[in-house]
Amino acid sequence: MSCQVLAAVSQTIQDCDLGWSNPATINVYVGSHDGVHRAVSIVELLGKSLRSKLRANEDNKFTVSVSVETKHRDIDKRKDIAKEKDKDEFL
Repeated sequence: MSCQVLAAVSQTIQDCDLGWSNPATINVYVGSHDGVHRAVSIVELLGKSLRSKLRANEDNKFTVSVSVETKHRDIDKRKDIAKEKDKDEFL
């Protein structure tokens, strides 16, 4: 999967003349039905693989800086639920 994402990033950089003055954001979404932990694991593994391949930069394919950030959609929701639950226990 990381090879496909890197190919898309490389193509986008070339097609859109991206760089410091013209940055872009590419989102990759991963989901799993009733498998919250699987989706999180896959995203983290993908992020780690992408970072590793970008650092290696074989054939100097990437001439501009590329960063990888992982986010998990439901993390904030779960934190809010946990806070409410803690509040209710002390009432």
